[in-house]
Amino acid sequence: MDLSYTEENYLKTIFKIGLDNGSEEAGTNELAVSLWVKPASVNEMLKKLKAKKLVNYEKYGKIKLTRPGRNWPLR
Repeated sequence: MDLSYTEENYLKTIFKIGLDNGSEEAGTNELAVSLWVKPASVNEMLKKLKAKKLVNYEKYGKIKLTRPGRNWPLR
């Protein structure tokens, strides 16, 4: 599966935020601040990443990488 540069950045940033807070999860606002984008843009990208089965995400909930999302760079 090919990912865009932006999709890769989202996965990396979700992973980093999860490591930093020790829970393997990130919030949409944390992600928006880290990537310097609006929360609405984060929601749109999360829908795309969820459709590709790379993240677990429900509206207003925390974001967590799925196994393929965590292992993506290793493929």
